[in-house]
Amino acid sequence: MMVARYQIAIVAAASFAAAASACATGGALPPNIGESGSAIGVAQQAIAEAVVAGADTSASDVMQIARQHLATAQNEQDAKKLELAAVHAREAAADANYARAAALRVKADQARASEAAQLQALPSPGSN
Repeated sequence: MMVARYQIAIVAAASFAAAASACATGGALPPNIGESGSAIGVAQQAIAEAVVAGADTSASDVMQIARQHLATAQNEQDAKKLELAAVHAREAAADANYARAAALRVKADQARASEAAQLQALPSPGSN
């Protein structure tokens, strides 16, 4: 969970930096942000893949943030704020990809611990 909190802090800092730079440039978003509909589809797919990997259990806080960004993107798309929708959809996808990676790492750590335990249970050479 400590890694997830660290990730949340990084995401918050990056969001703050992006907002601050947007303010410094008159609030304009960079050109070619992308198409919101496809970005939302990518985010939905990334969230689905994270769920399959077990991220709802091992990275639930990051998954919650990913879903919040996705909901924001969908609301902005409905309000015809397509550039903002694309940005939030990308944030949702990034959060979901991180959550998926965190879940896979937990599984890998568990598998490694299991294999180490099995190795320890083997008789040592020459103990026969």
